[in-house]
Amino acid sequence: MSQATHPFFDPRMAIGAAPVPGDRPAGADPRGGAEFEELETEMRRMETDGPLAVNWRQVIALSSGIVETRGKDLLVGAWLTYGLAREEKLHGLAVGLGILKGMVAEHWEQMQPPAARERARVGILEWLVGRATPLCESDVQESDWAAAICAYDALSEIDTLTSERLTKEQVAYGDLMRALRPLRDTARRGLEEQAQQRARAEAEAKAQEESAAQAAAAKPESTIPATPAALAPPAVAAPSAVAPVAVPAAAAPIDLASIDQLPETLRIGMRGAERRQDLRRQAMTLEPEGRRPDQIV
Repeated sequence: MSQATHPFFDPRMAIGAAPVPGDRPAGADPRGGAEFEELETEMRRMETDGPLAVNWRQVIALSSGIVETRGKDLLVGAWLTYGLAREEKLHGLAVGLGILKGMVAEHWEQMQPPAARERARVGILEWLVGRATPLCESDVQESDWAAAICAYDALSEIDTLTSERLTKEQVAYGDLMRALRPLRDTARRGLEEQAQQRARAEAEAKAQEESAAQAAAAKPESTIPATPAALAPPAVAAPSAVAPVAVPAAAAPIDLASIDQLPETLRIGMRGAERRQDLRRQAMTLEPEGRRPDQIV
């Protein structure tokens, strides 16, 4: 199985390797300053009253300030690492070990205690191993996978560096190594499984995209040919205006009384009263509604 890694970043890790402002990259001996005295007083509470009596946030603030701006001191770095581990668990331990790795790698010859005091340096590092090991839990959460890998890798590099530079003494890192190794292994397996899942998901997504592209390329284009003019439906002419039909006006009603007033010349050939009676009968068929026969003379 490949060794999966995960980037772990915390800007505080940089203060270990970074030079102290001034002409001396490792700075001066900080043990004569007020900050160190205050830090040392706080750490003595752990020996007299136990770890719960210590203000670990204050320890972190004081020790990180000393390492960054006053001078590189291995004891201060160990206190800082332990304080971070107590306050921030595995994440804090990874940050602290990263700071120590930078100090050992970049300031080994100039940092405090002096390089000639190997026993003092070994004692400081073994104190940290004994204190930090019980803080390593038996299980590691997904959110701490990167920190577990970083902490183990940093401790391994510190082991390699000190083994090369110590000539008379060696540091026993075994207990802390054994506590961190299963956490590192669990984190690697989890990260590798996640990487495989992402790779499968990406492969499936790519296959779906390619399948969709092939289907789109194989589908014939749907085009509708233009209708020839010969097959086009005949145009419908707009209906012409129809001239209105003249309706003859109704005939005026016949005035029955005027029949008797006709001139004699117009009544020639008529047979007297019979003819007149006949005209009256014809007129009655045309009389307006509501007119009685006795009104006709």
